[in-house]
Amino acid sequence: MQLKHIALSLLLPLAGITAGTNLIAAENIEPSLTADEIELSQWLDDQNENMLDLLERITNINSGSLNKAGVNEMAALFTRELQM
Repeated sequence: MQLKHIALSLLLPLAGITAGTNLIAAENIEPSLTADEIELSQWLDDQNENMLDLLERITNINSGSLNKAGVNEMAALFTRELQM
């Protein structure tokens, strides 16, 4: 029993040091983006207002399964958007 306590008392601080070192190392990692990824990210940022407008229009259409007019309106909206 005493040997178990000694082993734990030696291992627990070591585990804490190891975990802390891993956290510090993880904080220092910065992802690097390719030129294409940067361009795509910028394009998405530029489209934010348009995307929010589209989301608002979509959510304001009553397109439940039993509402054929609403389903048709959604189909027309997505057809227009995907053809742009």
